[in-house]
Amino acid sequence: MAGQDLYEILRQSFTQMRKDAIQEDFVLSDDDIHFVPFFRSPFKLPATIITIMPKGRIEGMYDLKPIEVEGPCMVFMFPDQIVEHHTIRDDTETKLIIMSNRFAETMKMSQSYSAFFRFQQNPVLKLTGEELQMVTHFYQLLQDVVRMDHNGERSEVIKYLFLALFYAITNFRDFNLQELGKKSRGEEVFEKFYRELLQHHRESREVQYYADKLCMAPKYMARIIKEVSGKSATQWINEYVILEAKTLLKTRPDITLEDVSDELGFPNQSFFGKFFKQHTGFTPKEFRCRA
Repeated sequence: MAGQDLYEILRQSFTQMRKDAIQEDFVLSDDDIHFVPFFRSPFKLPATIITIMPKGRIEGMYDLKPIEVEGPCMVFMFPDQIVEHHTIRDDTETKLIIMSNRFAETMKMSQSYSAFFRFQQNPVLKLTGEELQMVTHFYQLLQDVVRMDHNGERSEVIKYLFLALFYAITNFRDFNLQELGKKSRGEEVFEKFYRELLQHHRESREVQYYADKLCMAPKYMARIIKEVSGKSATQWINEYVILEAKTLLKTRPDITLEDVSDELGFPNQSFFGKFFKQHTGFTPKEFRCRA
């Protein structure tokens, strides 16, 4: 898939799926996952994808780490994370909820940061039979609303239905959810930092750079990020750059190490190689041979 636009791949996939959609901002599909082409190779997600899996088993990679998923469960995948499916058991059934970044941002789900980080680190949520029944009922309600072409308020109804589903899901387990309502100052700072990181990680790996973007003192910003996320700003920066490097090395066999270094904003290939080995234990060449 090297060289292809990810959104175009997603659009091509949509045309082959049995789906219900509000344009391309909110898509529901209960099509056979075996026929969804963008799951078959390493794919950097341009959207939020929530999978309800009543039964079956899928093995693959999630952010370049092995993962095994067995139903009944739900799987949460967020933009810029990398998904790859290796094997899908024949009896696997899935229902997909796909949201564009634009649509997801209007949902204001980020009050539940503890749930967000839980799903980012461990995207699979096992379901009991009762929980699966409730989630399936919500999915059917969403589907009914999407199919109401005469309803001009479909998007608003979908948002409230989905938020109800999300908060019901997070109460299945103890995620230590913060009280719903306006985001705290710390959460707002982290959200802005993370958005800047996604956009500018090729330009700088310095905490000072992102603090300047947020018009904050570096130490103050770093303390807030550590308190909110449990990881330092430096950890977030380094981990994201390494993930980007691994993605390029794994999914683009035609790209040279020098090109990877240039694309990620390193001054030279040697500097990139030392940075990569420091954080992974392998040189870029060794990682590519192992991948």
